[in-house]
Amino acid sequence: MQKAFYMNIEYYERPADILRMLGHPMRLMIVRELISKGPLNVSELQKLLRVPQSTMSQQLIKLKQFKMVSYERKGNEVYYIVSDEKVIESMKEIEDLQQCT
Repeated sequence: MQKAFYMNIEYYERPADILRMLGHPMRLMIVRELISKGPLNVSELQKLLRVPQSTMSQQLIKLKQFKMVSYERKGNEVYYIVSDEKVIESMKEIEDLQQCT
């Protein structure tokens, strides 16, 4: 009788979330800009990526839900940043893949 192989699915939940969120081109671009330029607010991201504010806000909500970005309020402005080292490492790997093509 063969032994069943048991794998802890929780071990893969965070990597799966990161890949799922970075699987959308707009979220991928947002994360790239936040890593390369540091904290940015919605208006700054909107101008950089040339998308409507509603689209930007919608994508940032998803990134916040999955803890891909964190934010800090300064007065009336909210600034977003990528502080999760796993997300930063994942983006480096994606950039490396892009250079190979």
